Amino acid sequence: MSDEAPIVKFYNEEYEPILFLPKGSERVGEGGLRKAGYFKNNVKDAPLISVVTVVFNGEKFLEETILSVINQEYINVEYIIIDGGSTDGCLDIIRKYQHAIDYWVSEADGGIYDAMNKGIRLCRGEIIGIINSGDHYTENCFSAIKKYFSSDFDVLTGALYKYSSDLRVGFIAKSNSENIDDVLKYMPISHPATFVTQEAYKKHGLFDDYYKICGDNELIARLYKAGCKFKFLDDILAVMRTGGVSEQMGTILLMAKEHYHLRKDNEFPIFNNLMITLYYILAKSFKKVASSILPKKIMRTYYEAKNSES
Repeated sequence: MSDEAPIVKFYNEEYEPILFLPKGSERVGEGGLRKAGYFKNNVKDAPLISVVTVVFNGEKFLEETILSVINQEYINVEYIIIDGGSTDGCLDIIRKYQHAIDYWVSEADGGIYDAMNKGIRLCRGEIIGIINSGDHYTENCFSAIKKYFSSDFDVLTGALYKYSSDLRVGFIAKSNSENIDDVLKYMPISHPATFVTQEAYKKHGLFDDYYKICGDNELIARLYKAGCKFKFLDDILAVMRTGGVSEQMGTILLMAKEHYHLRKDNEFPIFNNLMITLYYILAKSFKKVASSILPKKIMRTYYEAKNSES
């Protein structure tokens, strides 16, 4: 296997796993077990699980994310970290744990989905999970999915626990197998709690970096349209804080545009697309305005009610 990365111009071009990224002019650092000559492979009864973490100036929660990966009981995990050239304390944290990280690199990239694609190309496991800084896996995540390794699936997805740290409330977002047919209307699965096989990425492509926020939605829609097999678990696999970039007021219109674009590309009826897009803008805007002017007690009641419905 060559150590040099193939030139990949588009997200849907074929690729083969690589060991290292070719050094660019803006490389800040690189390390991990692979640089020390240690490489992981599939072993009997323990297929290799690859995990990718993308981070940029996210030192506040990065250590929590890393520990949730390297402290799993499952024995055969490959961990890749793609740092976008952080200027805070991220590299200090990464170096602290590089004895348990297979490969990490710090350099400028073309955005979150470009960074994720870099990470996926470095993975050699049969299934690949993506857990970014700020989110983390539950303690039993890999033990839960181990039971389904012999199943026939392209995408394995479980429940996600979402919480608002400022309101100190949360709710369980369950993947909904009954509503997967509505994948173009909304996103019925949670990406941090989702694992995709390497073969599915090879066959159907990586993330489309046209998108700035909704690339994970587009990927799932593309995999679903291509006839990929989805496996749904009731287990809570990951935890995510609300309040990320996709939930900031300034991104609502961009998100609506990207959702419209992906539905249009998948031949969704134009009138339905317009109505769903308009509803999305109004609903998101109302929620943001309400959370900024209503007392936290009321918003806490809302989240708790949502939790009880899950």
